[in-house]
Amino acid sequence: MSDSQRTLVLCLALLITGAVLGGLGVSLARPSNSHPEPAQTEDRKVKFWSCNMDTQVREPSSGPCPLCGMPMIPIYEDLHLRPGQLALSAAATRLAEVRTDPVQRIPVRREIRLEGKIAYNETRVDDLTAWVPGRIDDLYVNFTGLHVRKGDHMAKLYSPALISAQEELIRSAEAYQEAKLRVEATATPSESLTWQLTDTQRNLESAREKLRLLGLQPKQIDHIQSLLSPDDHVIIYAPSGGVVIDKHVQKGMYVKTGMRLYTIADLSQVWVELNAYEEDVPWLSLYEKVTFTTEAYPGETFPGQITFIQPVLDNKTRTIKVRVDVKNPALKLKPDMFVRAIVRVGADANGPLHHTHIPGAWACPMHLEV
Repeated sequence: MSDSQRTLVLCLALLITGAVLGGLGVSLARPSNSHPEPAQTEDRKVKFWSCNMDTQVREPSSGPCPLCGMPMIPIYEDLHLRPGQLALSAAATRLAEVRTDPVQRIPVRREIRLEGKIAYNETRVDDLTAWVPGRIDDLYVNFTGLHVRKGDHMAKLYSPALISAQEELIRSAEAYQEAKLRVEATATPSESLTWQLTDTQRNLESAREKLRLLGLQPKQIDHIQSLLSPDDHVIIYAPSGGVVIDKHVQKGMYVKTGMRLYTIADLSQVWVELNAYEEDVPWLSLYEKVTFTTEAYPGETFPGQITFIQPVLDNKTRTIKVRVDVKNPALKLKPDMFVRAIVRVGADANGPLHHTHIPGAWACPMHLEV
């Protein structure tokens, strides 16, 4: 018999054997439940069977889940589970990579996001005013936006009141010099000569003080005192350095005492005025650190500190103004730039953790930035 004939006979024999066993009701396939019910131990008794995917399933015996077909798992009587809880074995816990940690009470951090804009620091805005009436005959700063330094020439003023005060100073200086020479020429000056020297010196100091109160600087007064006749015009100098943000006069205008000539703002320090909603107010306090960004410098963060919280709520916007003091040495921050700020505040079981006390620091109630 050849090999092919032997193979054919073997196949026919297997088919006949399968048919006979099938007719006798014997199955060679594995049971439908691939996970046979484990043997119950004496100390752990199965309460019911449930599904990992559908925990609401509760069956009295093992088998596939009636909802999803997955093999069910045993739930033992010593497990006290509330609705929605799931019990995992040690092996299942390792496979699911479940980690546990003891519950602790530690301070948490909350981020409060605010929006606002850059504003002038009002404590660094000065008005250059006319201290005497007169006429503006020349403007050295004739448009806004210029950077000026303290003591720079700003305008030239003609004032009859200043001319009279200069004449008084010149006469007082001449009288003092004459009295001084007479005293020096006498070996033993009389009481009258001494009195005259003292009186003329007092008049000279009074004339100098008068010009100082009219707005002249000491170097200008010294120059006038050395003249034989008064100067028709006086120069008005900048009282502080900064940017000229407003010009109130034109060349040839007559000005009165107290009239504003220029407004100068020092931009080396600016304010950031933020709007805080009512629900954010309890989380904000003085001296909290703030970081903010601007559209002009994307990716760059600027630091600051809260120095004032407005005590009155804006009825229209339902917000409170929060002011942040910011140093601006490079003058990168311009007034009216929009900013987005973040305040990170800690909290514990008692509520927000505010920095109302800074050890070793003293502040002025009128100038909280100090």
